[in-house]
Amino acid sequence: MNRIRKEFYFVRHAESLANIGLDAGFDPDLSPAGRIQTMECAEYMSGICDSSTSFFTSPFKRCVETSARICIKSGIKAVLEPMLQEYFAVEWFPFNRLRLPSLKKICSENKFILDLGYDDSQWWPEKNEKPEDLDVRLGILKNFLLGKAVSAGKIVCVGHWASVAGIVESMCPDMPMKSVENASVSRIDYDGQNFFPAFLNNVSFLSRPTQKIPKDIEN
Repeated sequence: MNRIRKEFYFVRHAESLANIGLDAGFDPDLSPAGRIQTMECAEYMSGICDSSTSFFTSPFKRCVETSARICIKSGIKAVLEPMLQEYFAVEWFPFNRLRLPSLKKICSENKFILDLGYDDSQWWPEKNEKPEDLDVRLGILKNFLLGKAVSAGKIVCVGHWASVAGIVESMCPDMPMKSVENASVSRIDYDGQNFFPAFLNNVSFLSRPTQKIPKDIEN
C-alpha cells in the first residue's frame, strides 16, 4: 500500500507592532519592517508553493497580512483556520474586553481567502486557554492536516509563536523549538508513518530579522 507523503511548512507571522512594543491591542497590524519581511518570505515561499498547495492561516490580522503576500505571490488561495490562532492566555486576552472580526468579515475583506461560507459566529475560545488546552487544540489540528480532507502533498500553515512551536513539537517531540522568529519557516516531512524535521526556524532569506525583545510581548 502506498503511503501518503506530505511536506508541512509552518510560518510564523511577520513582525507586528506588538512585537516591537508599539501596539498593545488584541489584533495588531504588521510593523513597517514586518511588511518587508512578508515580501521576502513570499519570495522564498514562491519557490515552494504551487497550484496544488493547501494553505491555512490563523484569522489574526498579522497572520492574514503575512499570508496575503505569500498567496498573491504564489497565485494560490488560503483557508482561515482558527486552530492556528494565538494562545489565548489570560495575561494576553482578558475576555471582558476581547473584540475580534468574524471569519465572514475577514474573508470579505481579503480576496486571496477561499470563501467557504464563513459566518459571523465567534471563532475564538469561550474562555482563556491553559497549556494543556493548547496541546489538545494543536493535536486536533495535526490529525486534521494528516487526514483525507487535506490531500495535498505540500501544506503551508501561518500562525503564531505558540501555534507553530506547538504543532512542530507535537510532530517531533524530540525537537523542542526554543525560538520561533518572525516570518520564519519550519519544514516537517511526513512519510506516511513518521515525521522528520527538514529544517526549523529558517530566516536565512530575511534581510532584517526581528530584534530580540522580552518574551512577555512576543506573541
